[in-house]
Amino acid sequence: MNVEDIIKLIDKVDTTGITELKIKDDDFKLYISKNSSSVVYTENSVPIPNVVKQGAVESILEKVEKESTNENDTVVKSPLVGIYYQSSDPKAAPFVSVGQKVQEGDVLCIIEAMKIFNEIKSPTNGIIKKILPSNLEVIEYDQELFIIGDEE
Repeated sequence: MNVEDIIKLIDKVDTTGITELKIKDDDFKLYISKNSSSVVYTENSVPIPNVVKQGAVESILEKVEKESTNENDTVVKSPLVGIYYQSSDPKAAPFVSVGQKVQEGDVLCIIEAMKIFNEIKSPTNGIIKKILPSNLEVIEYDQELFIIGDEE
């Protein structure tokens, strides 16, 4: 499949009622997904997460920039792409909340990737200053999740 074929497929998806198209042939993979704001595509075995609403990442970055952080604060970033869960069960209390003291190794959240639930643990002792993602939000690799401040 060449670039012209891929462009034709994108145009077909864009002009029809098709919302998702997946093609797999040996080592070639193509995934096209359409929502109301954009068409996303890729090739060559790159995993694609659910489409993040346009502006969601920018709004999180703006929030982080607006709220100053101390140079001693620890920023916890996501080690993988997946879905952010604030608790182990929808009816359970969140693992952590703003203002809560945490110890190194305490579970901060869970990120689900490919039906595997990965616990994200605190790298340090401190107090949760900020929780950046919302529950069930799609998280990107290296996205900031928490800001942990020094214990006072």
